[in-house]
Amino acid sequence: MDNKLLNLHFTQLSSAWRYSKENIYSDAKKNEYHSNLKILHSKLSVEDFSLLDEPELLKRKVICDFFFKSLEFLNSSTLNHIPFEIVKCLELALCDWIDNEEDFLIVTSLVNDIHNFSFDPSLAFNEEIYNLINSVYGIEFKSRLIQINLPAHLDRDYLANVVLYHELGHFVDYKLNISKAIYEDLLSRLSLNQIPEANLNELVEYFPYIKDPLLLDYYRNGTTVHVLMSHLAEYFCDLFASQYIHSCSNHYLNYLTQSNTNYSQTHPSTTNRIRMVDTFLKKEKSFPLALFEHAVLKCTSDIKELKVRYETFDSDNFERLIPVDIENNDQLHYLFTYGWNIWLNSWVGFKDKNDMGFDLNRTQVYHLVNNLIEKSIGNHILVSNWEKFSE
Repeated sequence: MDNKLLNLHFTQLSSAWRYSKENIYSDAKKNEYHSNLKILHSKLSVEDFSLLDEPELLKRKVICDFFFKSLEFLNSSTLNHIPFEIVKCLELALCDWIDNEEDFLIVTSLVNDIHNFSFDPSLAFNEEIYNLINSVYGIEFKSRLIQINLPAHLDRDYLANVVLYHELGHFVDYKLNISKAIYEDLLSRLSLNQIPEANLNELVEYFPYIKDPLLLDYYRNGTTVHVLMSHLAEYFCDLFASQYIHSCSNHYLNYLTQSNTNYSQTHPSTTNRIRMVDTFLKKEKSFPLALFEHAVLKCTSDIKELKVRYETFDSDNFERLIPVDIENNDQLHYLFTYGWNIWLNSWVGFKDKNDMGFDLNRTQVYHLVNNLIEKSIGNHILVSNWEKFSE
């Protein structure tokens, strides 16, 4: 590797860092992570790359790539960008699944693709890079970043951002190996013909290719995308999200995919995804659903389970143009369903309850619902923090 190209890489990094080094975040752990980047940059700055051999140059390249990736998400997670309210809701959901001693930070990257909601596992599970930085520079990053991408134009759209619960589900799935456990179990049982015909027919409804031996071998042998594995992961994340937001993400998913009945290599059909969620929420019996429920129990040593984790409430506060008084975190998750219900139903309540002489248009209702969701979350967080401070 040419050290001059590494110098170019680091100079590019320094230019990016110049605009990021004064970032301020909403919590101390992100600020601590940022401080470690500052130390890392100072150590890279004083190195003479021309004195390093090929393996050491490669290590510095990997570290620079890590630095860039960290900035990509931290820059969109400052107080001036992504609102901390939605991240706080995701953090509360995360606490239901991850042990307290494990230190993970949810960070976001704002992208220009209006449909790009996604999870990036590169900094949450790549222990090698953290070990490398510690061994080369003696810097220990205590926290790992859970990287979630969302469209920049929707950063304060609380109706659309229910999808982020699904993306958080990908992290939980990676962490606990839930879809992988189902995948390996299914392939083994299919190979040995150990699944009763009735159950197999149910599986085929959700995984149409599973009964075809040729296709099954094709997906098993690792020469292409593991379609079954990908579909299992998507189904799990849909179920994960529905624990907190009921069927909210179905509304958005159905619209974006136009009720697609076909599957792709990465995603099941929209109709099947919605049916899986509806089966779970209605507490109906289903062999495919039972696979997920059993896998969650198995992968968490019977500590965690798939269950409804939101608490409903009745309120007309939004229609009266005031935030909802949230009593607990479970109600906080339900707030998104409450907002969606208002958006999808008649808007006459706004007019009737405020003696308006005019009808609100869609833009006004959109901003009202989003602003009131944000204020309701913010008020609850403020009260919760005050109560902790007063104890």
